[in-house]
Amino acid sequence: MGQKCRKVSVVILLFFIISQIKSDENPDGNFSNFETSVNVCNKCNCKTYDNVYFLNCKDRDMHHTLSNWPDHQNKTLRATFSYNNITTLEKFPTTNCSAMITLSHCGIKYLAPGLFENMKNVTYVDLSYNLITTEEMSMEKFKGPFNKNENEPIEITHLNLAYNRIHSLKKSLFEHMPRMKHLNLEGNGFKVLDLPTQAALTSVPHLEYLNLGNNGLREIPPELFKELRNLLEINLFKNRFTLVPDALANLGALEVLILDSNPIYELTDGTFGGLDNLVELSLNNLTNVVDVHANTFTNLKKLRKLFMSDNKYLEVFEKDAFGRGKDLSLRELYLNNNNLIDIPSVLLDWSSLHTFEFNDNPLLCSCNLYNISRRLNKRITRLKAGPYCIEEEEISVQVFSLDDRVCRSSYEASISFSNELKRKFSVIRVSLITVSLVALTATFVAIVVCFAKQRKYGFLGQNQFSRSTTIMYNPLSRQQSM
Repeated sequence: MGQKCRKVSVVILLFFIISQIKSDENPDGNFSNFETSVNVCNKCNCKTYDNVYFLNCKDRDMHHTLSNWPDHQNKTLRATFSYNNITTLEKFPTTNCSAMITLSHCGIKYLAPGLFENMKNVTYVDLSYNLITTEEMSMEKFKGPFNKNENEPIEITHLNLAYNRIHSLKKSLFEHMPRMKHLNLEGNGFKVLDLPTQAALTSVPHLEYLNLGNNGLREIPPELFKELRNLLEINLFKNRFTLVPDALANLGALEVLILDSNPIYELTDGTFGGLDNLVELSLNNLTNVVDVHANTFTNLKKLRKLFMSDNKYLEVFEKDAFGRGKDLSLRELYLNNNNLIDIPSVLLDWSSLHTFEFNDNPLLCSCNLYNISRRLNKRITRLKAGPYCIEEEEISVQVFSLDDRVCRSSYEASISFSNELKRKFSVIRVSLITVSLVALTATFVAIVVCFAKQRKYGFLGQNQFSRSTTIMYNPLSRQQSM
């Protein structure tokens, strides 16, 4: 009997051990689970193109890393494991080839130490849209193979950590990734760039692209970018900046700046100081900006693309916003879906533009628009679905079909008079509405007061009448007394 009990106990113990080994979540360091690599190309899509071996295991109900790579014949390996259920990411199998790994949308929570110890030549890693926390991100997870007294660096140049649960970076996180150039931290929880995060970012001397979009940032520490002299592009969209951060002035090499969807309310002559090499600037959906002041873009001599669309309160582009506008290199200008009524014809050299879009603005037909349409390249004006403006008769007219009649003094005067009438009528209408509301309110109050008084005094009068003694003459009573 005792022997049978011991056998049952052993079986139960073995079952427990096996179940633990097969467990998907393994936060305690047991990283021994791997997907079988036998006939992996029957489960995944494998193909070779030029000198690249593509392994596509997207959405194949995988729960672990492969135990071995399929034979890729010393070609560059490009492996995709997106949309699987890999809770714990184990070490990758060995390869000396250059490799690119995509693991987005996998529900990853845990990372094994030394993920890439066996493939130090990995150059691109995409871990976006997972559940990775600040605590899981450490230099131990990204260390290279051990050689003599230290770990060798890994060759990662592109690291995508977008849309995880990271709110801070450990200062030594990138110690084994000295060649990194592209870092994407979009959609995490960086409300503030704390000191360890600043130290981590400034430890990457060759960083060229940084995405901090959609993080709820309100400011950038002034000293942060002084060490990132090679930064060429920064994306700060959908944060909470009310002004363009002064810290950007330290990025003298910057070529692309994206500030879309921020509550920025002011664009002036000092806004973009220090950004002399800027080539592309995106200012879409600035929810509070009303006008672009003089000399806002004067210093941006190399600017070729300017995006300023979907700014619902943007009404005015001052004529000197680009300074003299003659020595600019601007080639593409996008002003769609703003609140612009007019655009100064002296704003810039319109003939130098290759692309100009300004659809869906409440434009009034003017001599400015006529002169702009005459100076634009014919490749732009030949488009018949172009922008429209409103004439004095409230008729929509395509801007590129305007004639010089809009430049005649009588027409300009009539437009001006019409606009003045509209303005005065608007003021009068607002005044009348205000007076009417006041009168209605006063009348309502008077009615309420009168009604209250009527109820009060009517009730008192009724009570007094009921209490008074009524004297009635009775002739029978008088005769009896006699």
